[in-house]
Amino acid sequence: SLLGRAPAVDAAMLSRATREIGAAPIAALIQAALDTKTMAIAGKAAGEQAVAALVSCLPPGCRTKFSFSTGLRFSPRRPFRIVALGTDMAEQRRARRVSELTLVDLSADLASEFPPTGGWPRAILRILETGRTSLLNRHFLQERSDPAMGDLNALGLELLAELDGLAEGH
Repeated sequence: SLLGRAPAVDAAMLSRATREIGAAPIAALIQAALDTKTMAIAGKAAGEQAVAALVSCLPPGCRTKFSFSTGLRFSPRRPFRIVALGTDMAEQRRARRVSELTLVDLSADLASEFPPTGGWPRAILRILETGRTSLLNRHFLQERSDPAMGDLNALGLELLAELDGLAEGH
């Protein structure tokens, strides 16, 4: 654990990623990351930004479960859970041949391919659509312990209830 003053969520980066990639695709990326063993992100040159947005939307205690690479050539010998391939078609073809790897194309309709059905991806979708990243940052700061991956659905449902309460209050 590193001490410092950096926020758990880089709101400016997440806002930029939401504008460029979209709220629904980011939520779908989170759903895909939770549902798959290994994932390669392809399609747009913004693969690095997609990985940054995905990691930023995970509770800090869960981030270490998602090893990633954004600049190395893809190799099945490297045990990364998430790999950003960018637009290199040869890399994408090589990745398609690997079993247990899910290729997620940012230029495809991710929301229909990986619909955000879990509590956490649905909460992230709502947060990104409403621009309430400060709520996510506050939630991460209030957590008393690092949540287990299995706790994300319940945490997402809590966030959705909080968002519903905020919407009713306005």
